[in-house]
Amino acid sequence: MGIFRAEAKLWAGDAAGAAAIINAGTRVTRGNLAPVAANAADVLAAIHYERMVEMPIVSMGLSFFEMRGFNKLKAGVDYSSSGWR
Repeated sequence: MGIFRAEAKLWAGDAAGAAAIINAGTRVTRGNLAPVAANAADVLAAIHYERMVEMPIVSMGLSFFEMRGFNKLKAGVDYSSSGWR
């Protein structure tokens, strides 16, 4: 749930609060990753990374919609013709 709170804080304009939530989780303690800087670009990248790592276990296909929402899908691929209708 922390990742959703962090995203809400980010979209509300509180990048420092979002970074604090992300850094207080297991990212630093168990993941041995560097703490996230308190700027919007780094926080958004961290949220995307955390979702890609954690969410596939819970929700099949979430990564596709996550990448689609942030315009990170491979350019030039027609996803509508490959069953993504």
